[in-house]
Amino acid sequence: MSNLARLEVIYNALDDSQWWPRERLVELQRVDLTRLVRHAKSTSPFYETRLDCLFRANGTIDWDRWVDVPIMTRAELSSEGDSIQTRKPIQAHGPFSWVKTSGSTGDPVKFVTTRMLGDLSLTSLWRGQKWAKMDWSATMIHMGDVSAKMKAGDVMGHWGPPWLAESRKGQRIFTSYETPMAERVALMQQYPSSYCVLGNGNALSLIEYLRENDVQIQLKGVQFRGMAANEFVRQDFRKYLNSDIVELYSSKEGGTMADPCPLGHGWHQHAESVLLEIVDSDGKPVPPGQMGRVVITPFGNTATPLIRYDHGDLAVAGPTEICPCGRTLPRIASFSGRVAHYFRKPNGDNIAWLSLDARIQLGAGIWQVARVAEDSFEVRYKKRDWGVKPDIEAFKKSFYDLYYPEAKLKIIEVDSFTLGKFGKHMELLDEWKPESQIHVKH
Repeated sequence: MSNLARLEVIYNALDDSQWWPRERLVELQRVDLTRLVRHAKSTSPFYETRLDCLFRANGTIDWDRWVDVPIMTRAELSSEGDSIQTRKPIQAHGPFSWVKTSGSTGDPVKFVTTRMLGDLSLTSLWRGQKWAKMDWSATMIHMGDVSAKMKAGDVMGHWGPPWLAESRKGQRIFTSYETPMAERVALMQQYPSSYCVLGNGNALSLIEYLRENDVQIQLKGVQFRGMAANEFVRQDFRKYLNSDIVELYSSKEGGTMADPCPLGHGWHQHAESVLLEIVDSDGKPVPPGQMGRVVITPFGNTATPLIRYDHGDLAVAGPTEICPCGRTLPRIASFSGRVAHYFRKPNGDNIAWLSLDARIQLGAGIWQVARVAEDSFEVRYKKRDWGVKPDIEAFKKSFYDLYYPEAKLKIIEVDSFTLGKFGKHMELLDEWKPESQIHVKH
């Protein structure tokens, strides 16, 4: 079977399975999980004894013991990657390739991935784009890794399912994370009524560029990657690009894992390609409406099996009943950002994000809250005119109401921010004890 034919088969299967009875989806997941854990246990030194709790004496799997499987941390994937990799790759799941993450929110990780994970991720991406009613016949201003073979403006080909007539009309235009903003904006002007892909840092820089140069652009939509889009970003995109943000939940480790419900009822997991759990500090599922850590088990990567991998994010568990849109895929109420994007009060409680009102009180556009000592914080910001006079005392009150009275605060105005790897901007940054932001209890 050709690669194109295989993608079409997977995509059509996903188009069908989103409506299956919930019990049939669970059965499908357990079939995939069974294959994955048996393969990992027999071919990966890391899993040789780690999965023993799952297996009964007769070799069958006790699914009630799934929550007893230890959660794998990012630090373990970074340090134990070689032992996690299978010694007998499943050739039908290849070709295989190395992937390296940026390390902007913890240890950088490098691992071997499979063509199968890529296929599941791409077809799930298409399904989410279909939910969002994205027009595959339009132009997409892409954003990818820096390439020696491609330059900004090069045509990459189609970005929708290529067997569909509408997709064959569309084209994807290359830019990298490092493409200068003036060049990126020029491409958006060259291809009006297009879509673009942006991460949070590039998105913030784009808005600053449009504001400072008094430029407005018409876009069909923005595919937002890397971090959740807050209301500050959404409002600016509606104002300066006349565009809404289309989010997705994805990573290099797990592929495309969830997309917003087309009727606005939270997010739907792509349950056919990944088991996504929202768990408490003991690794047990949290009830609907409660926040927990995101733990993933992608079915497609049989080269470096990631079984109960701590993805480093916080999310709120969704309702268990079938969604009003009719899809039976498990739901997530909301994503609350990466664990590394939260500070904690002395009593251990997470500190929520400062509000848009606080940003206006300070007269800030792009900003960053950094912990520089145990109880000392710096708020670094680039000035922005919100049409009202800044009120520093009101901002300080907002800060202390959200944080805690013992905290020490220093406010610093800056001219600009330097984006991190892959165009990321960290709005919350622990410079005192970075490791405290990625701790997980086993």
